[in-house]
Amino acid sequence: MRQMLVGLLVMGWALPMQVFADTGYPEQVRQNFITACVSSCKISETTSPHVKTFMQDYCQCALEQVEKTISFNDYLQWEFAIQEGRQTDPSTQKRFDAATQGCLP
Repeated sequence: MRQMLVGLLVMGWALPMQVFADTGYPEQVRQNFITACVSSCKISETTSPHVKTFMQDYCQCALEQVEKTISFNDYLQWEFAIQEGRQTDPSTQKRFDAATQGCLP
């Protein structure tokens, strides 16, 4: 638990200590997810507005689906594993992949 709290502070997710529902992510985490998702799409100044809109919509959909299927605690564990270069939990990864796959046309 201490490592998780330190990780939250280091990543700029310093949040008031409170209990979150299994599927409700804090707003800062939601914003970070969208920002990271859009950034990973390699959108540049030359990217067409249609593609930019599609990627923004995809990232919003992905977040909504992930929130529905992965508890906040499981999401944090998944995120920490990626940041630390460790393998993610196979069950969580499978649920994440399935949730985000449903947002593709």
